[in-house]
Amino acid sequence: MARLRLVRSRRVGPATFRRMLAEHGNAIAALAALPEVA
Repeated sequence: MARLRLVRSRRVGPATFRRMLAEHGNAIAALAALPEVA
């Protein structure tokens, strides 16, 4: 479910999605970091 929320977030395209998963390890951590990115 977290992956779906991440990919549907504003300013998150396919490349950003992959980069955030690589940097944060999982979608939950990437979602938590999203306010810092936006």
